[in-house]
Amino acid sequence: RERKRHRVSEVTNEELERRLIVEEKAQHAHVRKKYLLRKAKETLNQPATRLSQRKS
Repeated sequence: RERKRHRVSEVTNEELERRLIVEEKAQHAHVRKKYLLRKAKETLNQPATRLSQRKS
């Protein structure tokens, strides 16, 4: 049992780093997609509203 646990902890550091990098990339892509979708919606629905909001 002890040996197994030790081996797991050895692997975990590398695995965790890899997973974190992958998750970070995925999250970044998701946020970017969300932002692009919102931007696309805006341009379709109300580009003038945004311009008028900037002036005030």
